[in-house]
Amino acid sequence: MKITVIDSLTLPGNPQRPNEDASGWTDDAAFVIDGATGLGSGILVGDDNSDAAWLAAFAALNMTGMLERGHETAEIVRAINTLVGRFVDCMASEPPQGWQLPVAGFQMLRLENGGLVTSGLGDCTLFVLDAAGNALAESPQPSHHAENAIAAAMIERAGGLSKLAVADRDAQTVDTLRASRAVFNTPGGPLWTLGAAPDAADHVVSAELAPALPATALLASDGFAALVDTYRRYDAAGLVKAARERGLEELGGELRRIEHEEDPEGRAFPRMKISDDATALLIAIE
Repeated sequence: MKITVIDSLTLPGNPQRPNEDASGWTDDAAFVIDGATGLGSGILVGDDNSDAAWLAAFAALNMTGMLERGHETAEIVRAINTLVGRFVDCMASEPPQGWQLPVAGFQMLRLENGGLVTSGLGDCTLFVLDAAGNALAESPQPSHHAENAIAAAMIERAGGLSKLAVADRDAQTVDTLRASRAVFNTPGGPLWTLGAAPDAADHVVSAELAPALPATALLASDGFAALVDTYRRYDAAGLVKAARERGLEELGGELRRIEHEEDPEGRAFPRMKISDDATALLIAIE
């Protein structure tokens, strides 16, 4: 069995802000990373006004290197998060609050011992369409209902997404998001991620896959997966088929038309930003 990246795309959500997504691949693995936009004005370890962009790039670099050296996925997560924690300890002028720590989700497709495995943390997604027409979607966090509800309330108070820059969310929204993120990467918390908590390695969600070959896979950050789980333009099979037949660039254009022309205010599809960073890898499995 082999996997081959045949198309790739990354689009910034806002051209005036850094892209907080990243991706990478080796001969036997591919992954996408989605950094979570910070909830305060201070920067702990990053530059260009984004700890999330720094974390995504740092994690991608180290993930690629450790995959090439054959490290296990949990070992990779533990090493990355240990290093990030050390950076935070060295760079922060005072101990940060939980919501200030940089966090990122990831999803990986990897050949392991002759089989196919997907692993991840957070809200990226793997879509697969196999030779028999069977489709699946794998994500550690398959539902965005809670965040969408927060977004809907924010949009109602503001009178539409166009009235809001990322830094201008109202205090109620910021407080709600901070309270939620403060318990990420904690025992009993709702989510484990790439970031500053080495113990996230113990919570990587993995699944063995056995698609009928040849198959096609699509790894997507949540900004790209929104075509399925937010905008409902495709199901898993339809998205992979469209990517294979039309290419990721055309799907990226469709995504942005929905966000900027059909629903720029977020009334039909409540969300935290008009457009999120969107990254995808299209992969042949043979």
